[in-house]
Amino acid sequence: MTYYDWVESLEQLKTGPRNDSLLDTLYNNNIELVGNILYRFIIHINDVIRTRLKNALDGILLKMSTIYNDLNSLSLEVINIKKEIAFAKKIINLPSIPEENKKKFKETLQRFADEINEALEKSLTGFDTTGEAIIMIKNSKINILED
Repeated sequence: MTYYDWVESLEQLKTGPRNDSLLDTLYNNNIELVGNILYRFIIHINDVIRTRLKNALDGILLKMSTIYNDLNSLSLEVINIKKEIAFAKKIINLPSIPEENKKKFKETLQRFADEINEALEKSLTGFDTTGEAIIMIKNSKINILED
């Protein structure tokens, strides 16, 4: 794969649905990253991760006003955000990404997971009269990232 192919693939990952087959292709096609190419590549990876996570967060927060009292819908949204975080972890662990950058991306992902967990709990305060939704969020452990 050329650098151009990588950039095109990353753009698909950024804007499209979770695509494990495309990610597998990237895992199996290493690219040599040096100098400006490394810098631009890391910017692309960062953009993919941030866009996917922002879209996932926006989606669940948008739906919170209508699903806070529907535990089934809320749990589906929590499952979706956990899948998105897991997919972001797979992107971060691409063999072509230098370890130093992987570490920074993982720290960013952990901060995001902590923030989303807190945001969900706060957004339910006042709406969740039974406390069941907040307990479900706490038990879902969105911010526990396993290796």
